[in-house]
Amino acid sequence: MVSEKIANPKLQITDRNQNCNAQIILLFSLHKTVIKINEKPYYLDPYDSLAIENQKRENITIQFSNQCLFGILESL
Repeated sequence: MVSEKIANPKLQITDRNQNCNAQIILLFSLHKTVIKINEKPYYLDPYDSLAIENQKRENITIQFSNQCLFGILESL
């Protein structure tokens, strides 16, 4: 369930690079995965999660080595 204070929540399975400036970015690995966030690698095992809080709404580039669940949340 998503709070009523969240506008346009999005969730997708992807292995494509993403550029976004969302306030909250949620990543869930489905397989052993390397996720690069602004060129910094993070090594995730299956079912690991990573949450990014982006209060300044800076542009973030995310690269995936395998399919992951990618979600963004924006507050009203």
